[in-house]
Amino acid sequence: GMGYLYAADDLKTGWTVALKVLADRFRYDKGRLTRFQLEAEAGLKLAHPNILRTKAIRRSEDIYGVIHYMVLELVRGANLRELLEVRRRTLHWRQACDVICQAANGLGYAHDRGLVHRDIKPENILIRPDGTVKILDFGLAMIGGSETEFTLSTLLGQNCLGTADYIAPEQSIDSLNVDCRADIYSLGCTFYFLVTGRLPFPTKSVAKKLEGHRKHRPRPVDELNPKLPGRIGKIIRKMMAKSPAKRF
Repeated sequence: GMGYLYAADDLKTGWTVALKVLADRFRYDKGRLTRFQLEAEAGLKLAHPNILRTKAIRRSEDIYGVIHYMVLELVRGANLRELLEVRRRTLHWRQACDVICQAANGLGYAHDRGLVHRDIKPENILIRPDGTVKILDFGLAMIGGSETEFTLSTLLGQNCLGTADYIAPEQSIDSLNVDCRADIYSLGCTFYFLVTGRLPFPTKSVAKKLEGHRKHRPRPVDELNPKLPGRIGKIIRKMMAKSPAKRF
């Protein structure tokens, strides 16, 4: 949504990389520029097999002005939403567990370094043909002490940054004062989606989605997928507890 992706060859190293180029219409959009900068700033801090690697942030120029772009690890695969749309069904629970465990490992690494992703959802989790999971898009990441994070919250507001279908209750109220448990909740919502093929609160109204996350329980996963082992439902319920103190 922020621009374009290209596969490119690095002439110095011979590596094939991905270029993420900010769209022309956002060249002078302070909010988008700040989010782009924040994604790069977060990505450059992280080197983990389950996180998409950011190699550099650069700029060039054309006749219209500055072009901002990032150099990223090139990953061939599909995001989890695309994967489920192609299959038109859920993931087998064993595969879903593997995906969630890999994503949790990547998030744990980021959390240990003071980053909270704040936008975990199926679209931001890639899976390669060999089954390796990659978390991407740290454009809403919270980095302790980051001036870029403060600028983003000033420009966009801090009340509700995130994606309504997967946002933690506390993050929907105050996005600036959350910790790693907000990502655990969103990962739990993603787990729910993988094993049921449904959103936790499948309504078109954003307000009702947010109310659902804050006040209501989603339909139990074992009702939607009777083949699931009971412990999977218990894990998802704990990940999606309304109170952060009750989550993993």
